[in-house]
Amino acid sequence: MVGLDDDRDQPTGEIRISTSRLAAHQFIEPHLGEFHRRYPKVRLELVIDDGLGDIIREGCDAGVRLREAVADSMIAVPISPPMRLVVVGSPAYLAAHPAPQTPHDLAQHDCVGFRPGQGAIMGWEFTDPATGQEFAIEPHGAFVTNADETMVSAGLQGLGLVMHMDCVVRDHVARGALVRVLEAWSQPFDGFDLYLPSREQMAPKLRALVDFLVEKRRALE
Repeated sequence: MVGLDDDRDQPTGEIRISTSRLAAHQFIEPHLGEFHRRYPKVRLELVIDDGLGDIIREGCDAGVRLREAVADSMIAVPISPPMRLVVVGSPAYLAAHPAPQTPHDLAQHDCVGFRPGQGAIMGWEFTDPATGQEFAIEPHGAFVTNADETMVSAGLQGLGLVMHMDCVVRDHVARGALVRVLEAWSQPFDGFDLYLPSREQMAPKLRALVDFLVEKRRALE
C-alpha cells in the first residue's frame, strides 16, 4: 500500500474517475470516507457516466466499467468479484404467479423493463445450464424505466419480475423482500475493472487508489 508516515511523501493531487452509476454506488461510494482519511491530500472527483466512458476524451485519469466494455489496449485491474445477472420477484408476486422454471416461461410473466437512454428495452441474458449456450429473452410487462433504483422498487412492490446485478439485490434477497428464480440459468461473468492507459510511471495518487480498491475487492472474496 502507498502511504508513508512522512507527510511530504503522502500521495497528493486530483484524480478524475469516469464510472458508471452502479459501479460508483456499489464499489466506490461506501469507501469514500476511509480513502479520504488515508489520503487526505488526494482530491477525488467521480464523473458519473453510464455510457462506455472515453477517459482520454473526458480528461479522466482512469475509468470503472464492466470488463467486457474495457478496450484491450487499456490496463485493467479487477475491483469487484465476478457478477451475475439474476431474476428476482417479491413473495407476493410469486404467490400469485407460479415461479418460472425456464426463461421461456417468462412470456407468462410481467417483467419490469429497463430502457437505457432512447434505445430498446434491454434483453434478459441467460446461459443454458445443460449446453452452456447464451441467449437473450425480450421482457414484456406493464412497467418500464431507465433508472436502476426505480426498477428494484417496482419489483419490491410486486409489479413483476426484475433482472439486475446480484450485488444490487443481495440485501433484499437476504431479508426475504425479494426471491431469486431461474438460478441455474444465471452464470458468473467478469465484474468491474478500474482501467487506465498505462502502468508506466503511475503517479503515487493513482497507485494509492488502485491498491485501495483492490484491497476492498479482496475483502469481498
